[in-house]
Amino acid sequence: MNKMVFDYSALKGAMRSKGYTLEKLAAATGIGMSTLAVHISRGTPFRVDQAIGICQVLSLEAIEPYFGVTKVR
Repeated sequence: MNKMVFDYSALKGAMRSKGYTLEKLAAATGIGMSTLAVHISRGTPFRVDQAIGICQVLSLEAIEPYFGVTKVR
């Protein structure tokens, strides 16, 4: 059975380019460190409020390139 997952490679690239680790992003957004790690490593979807908060912290102008890319496993 195929499973749709989210590809967060663009988000990880934005984090690196802006100097954010998972720990730093968790502290800045109020999202738990383990929650961030699970979403990014397993490709599970973020809640809309979490995605918006991350975009605000990282000064990303659009959600789609970072949170809307899916692939099938």
